Amino acid sequence: MLTATRESVRTHAAFAIKDASVAIGEAILARLREEYADKPFEFMSLSIGNIEYPSSVTERVVANLAAEQRRQRREVERQIAESNAAIREVRARGEAEAQQIEQATLTPLFVQHEAADLYRALADETERRRCGARPCGDRHAHPQRPCRRAPHLPRRSPMKSSSISFALGVLAALSGLLGGCSNESTSEGHVGYIYHQPLVFGEARYVGTQVGPTSTGVAWQLYVINVDVSAKNYTEEFHILSRDNLTVGFECHARIAVRGAAVRTLIEEMGSGETVPNTTWPEWYERAVRQPYRSAVRDIVHEYEAYDIQTKTQEISVAILQRLREEYADSPIEFESISIGNIAYPDEINAEIQRKLAAEQDLERMARERQIAEQEAQIVVTNARGRAAAQRIVNETLTPLYVQHEMLESFTQLSRSARVTVIATPTNDTGGSPVVLGL
Repeated sequence: MLTATRESVRTHAAFAIKDASVAIGEAILARLREEYADKPFEFMSLSIGNIEYPSSVTERVVANLAAEQRRQRREVERQIAESNAAIREVRARGEAEAQQIEQATLTPLFVQHEAADLYRALADETERRRCGARPCGDRHAHPQRPCRRAPHLPRRSPMKSSSISFALGVLAALSGLLGGCSNESTSEGHVGYIYHQPLVFGEARYVGTQVGPTSTGVAWQLYVINVDVSAKNYTEEFHILSRDNLTVGFECHARIAVRGAAVRTLIEEMGSGETVPNTTWPEWYERAVRQPYRSAVRDIVHEYEAYDIQTKTQEISVAILQRLREEYADSPIEFESISIGNIAYPDEINAEIQRKLAAEQDLERMARERQIAEQEAQIVVTNARGRAAAQRIVNETLTPLYVQHEMLESFTQLSRSARVTVIATPTNDTGGSPVVLGL
C-alpha cells in the first residue's frame, strides 16, 4: 500500500496533490484492488487527507494573502481620504456662499441695530444672574421590611426496615430459583437487538428486535443490545488546505440517526451502540462512518478558496450532505443535516481582515458624513437667505435716529447692573459701534 501511494503521488506537483486528492485516491484504490484481487483482502475505499507543506512555504502563502489584505485596506483608506477632502470642500463652499449672501445686504445701520440687540441680551443675562436657584427635593428613607422565616416543618419518623428486609429476602430466593432467566428492557428512543445465548453449548443466534420503551419479559437466556436510534450531533474538527493553499480550521456538525428497522444490520456489520473508550461516540460511528464522513468533508472543502469557505458554507454543507446520503443510502445510517461553523484563519490573516473591515466601516461612515455635510451646507445657505431677506426688510425702515434710540434703551438697562459700566458712544451719524468697559 505504501509503495502504491508513493508512486501515485510522485507523478503530481506539490500543490497539485491537494487539488487532485480524489483522483489520486481512486488511482491508488484501483491499483490495490488489482494487486489483491485473488487474496483474502478487499479494499473498500481510500482517501487522502491531512496534507502538509513545509513551514517556509505556508508562511509565504500567509504573507502573500496578508499583503493582499493590506493592499485592499490601503485602497479603502485612500477612498476615505478623498471623502474627507470632499466633505471639507462642500462645507467651505456652503460657508462661502452664505457669507456672500449676507454681505450683499449688510449696512452700517443694520450692524448698529444688531449691536443694540446684543446689549439688551447682556442686560437680561445680568438680571438673571442676580436670582439664585433654590435647592429642592427631600430624601425619604424607605422603611426596611421585616424578613419572614419559613415555618418549622416537623420531621418524619424513620421508616421501619423489617418489611424491606423481608422483600429483599424473597427477591434473593426467587433469583436463585430462576437462575438463567432474565427480563431485558429497552428504554424510549432505543431499539433492542435480541439474541439467545446458550447456557453451555451452541452459538448465539438472533431472535428479533424490540422498540422501546418495552422489555422481553422473563425469558431463558435472552439478552438485548440496545441501540440509540434518535438523531444526534457528531462534530469533527478540521484543518484543511484551501484551494489557494491557506490552512483553514473549522468544525463540521453532522446530525446522524440510525434507521430503527435496520438495527440488525447495524449490529452485525457495523458495530454496537456502546461508547468507544476515551470518546463520546458509539462503536458503529467509529468503525463505519467517521472516516468516510471526514473524507467527504476534505474532498469538497479542498475545491474552495479560503475566503469562499466562509461565504459559501451553505453551499458546501449541501454538497457534503448530498454525497454522504448517496454513500449511505442502503445502510442503517441516515444523515439528516450538515453544518459548518467556527471557521478560523491564521492570526495574521485575521488581523488584516479585521483592519480591512474596520476601514470599510469607516468608508461607509464617511459617505454618510459627506451627505450630512451637504445637508448642513444647504441649511447654512438657506438660513443665510432668510437672514438676508430679514435684513432687507429691516433696512427699509431703519433710520439713524431710531438706531440711536435703541442704543439709549440698551445702555439704560446696562446701567442698572451691579457692576460699574463705562460706555463710549459714537457722536456722529456715519456709523461705528459703541465701546463698553466693565470695571
